[in-house]
Amino acid sequence: MITALDTIRIKVSDLQAGAEATERLLARAGTMGEENATFRLDNVSLELLASDDGTEGLAGLAFEIAGADAAFRTLERRALDPRPPVAFAETDVTGRLRDGHYIELAEGATY
Repeated sequence: MITALDTIRIKVSDLQAGAEATERLLARAGTMGEENATFRLDNVSLELLASDDGTEGLAGLAFEIAGADAAFRTLERRALDPRPPVAFAETDVTGRLRDGHYIELAEGATY
């Protein structure tokens, strides 16, 4: 079902300071948005999210999966309260088109 780790999401109280520290740590620039900063590595993305309530730490993990419909049914059986698969298409920083489906889980069901 899970084939790869796709994205690590971390909440930070100071997005600008967090992005600058991450740039130094990774020795590469990220892409800044109003509420996030994204750093693309060879096989995973690191996304810093501006915390609206001052909390910091791990905010989420996104995995690459094979077979969104089967994964959805498995997640339902495991009582993780999944939302139905949603199709997406995006271009990564190399210009390569990525498409597939994502499934969100209810926050309360994951910890």
